[in-house]
Amino acid sequence: MHIGNYLMISGSELLKEPELYRKYVKCFEMMSISRFLIKERDRYIQIAKIVELKYDTEIEILADMEILFFNKVLLIDPTVRVLFDNRERDEFTFEFDEGEMQYLKYMGSMIRRYQVNEVYGLGEKFISSMLGNIVLHYNLLLNRSNEKELNVKTYNQERAYKFFGAIVMYHNINKRMSFYADEIMVSKRTLSKITKEVYGKSPKSILDNYIVERAKEYLKRPELTLKEISANLGFSETNNFLAFFKKITKQTPTEFREVFLGSSLY
Repeated sequence: MHIGNYLMISGSELLKEPELYRKYVKCFEMMSISRFLIKERDRYIQIAKIVELKYDTEIEILADMEILFFNKVLLIDPTVRVLFDNRERDEFTFEFDEGEMQYLKYMGSMIRRYQVNEVYGLGEKFISSMLGNIVLHYNLLLNRSNEKELNVKTYNQERAYKFFGAIVMYHNINKRMSFYADEIMVSKRTLSKITKEVYGKSPKSILDNYIVERAKEYLKRPELTLKEISANLGFSETNNFLAFFKKITKQTPTEFREVFLGSSLY
């Protein structure tokens, strides 16, 4: 099985081959773990946690865990990305009825089915959509458990969603903040205010981080040269791309590629 941008595995599977965990940590950015407990007849509790793997967090793996490794590049829908990046915490407890439990089990089975029988390009599109549905579903559960409705359609949030959507579409064509401000019909000053309020980051930081995400995906493909990757990302000179990547990640593209290819599993 080739590792792409996602992998679902059980705790019992990882416990059989503990060395796999260290390899997966190098291949993925995020990890979600969950355990399901029976509360009473037709009622279930899920204990879940989201882990950013760049922090080298030590996690106790239990046999009954369901684990999903993934890269944030799959969260391409602007609304989903804002909800995920702006989550207030990383540990959650949810209560489900039988119908919701079956829905989540179905989602997990579909992810496993695609990662085993993936058709190039099609699987990741399907999983991207499915992850978006899961994030939205959990957001609904959080709203219900907190007995309040979060209004995700305020003016600033809508502009933030459109800004991120514009980045996805134009990051390799235009890197000027004035372009993106015009695209979502606000001033540069307002754009900065909006992104800091919604994302907690400057517009340039958001754009730079997304370009790095895309760069890492290209670097995982050994058939692409640095010159081709630079051109794909819209850099006029390869040296500009090399300097940009080193500034953001503190390592060169070649160093990143060597680490990834050295830990890739097939």
